[in-house]
Amino acid sequence: PISISGYHMREAGATAVQKEFLVLEFQVVNAIAEEGLHGVIQNLGGAVWFLGMGTLLRPKQSRLGIFTLVIGVFLVLNTLGNVFNIEALSLLGLTANILLGPLWSIWLGILLLQWPHNAVR
Repeated sequence: PISISGYHMREAGATAVQKEFLVLEFQVVNAIAEEGLHGVIQNLGGAVWFLGMGTLLRPKQSRLGIFTLVIGVFLVLNTLGNVFNIEALSLLGLTANILLGPLWSIWLGILLLQWPHNAVR
């Protein structure tokens, strides 16, 4: 579980009661954002988008299309892990997306910068 560093609370001059409240508030917000409905909707939406884009990209940019589909599959794994409370599945999907997402963005950016020269007809 993620926790708030005591250092930050000391710097903010929080009292003991305020520290307890801040920790509880942080844990609730974190649970809602990462493990609750918000995280599921976000991951499911991302999975649908990446799977759809991968399907559309594959005929014209085969490798990028397949890579996009792989990211979509990992987002599905993350979603399923969150829905069924399977931490290993969530961790696998999340880790893969954290690592692969930026690579996908860089790849797409490079293709867009070269677009007039490699336009698909």
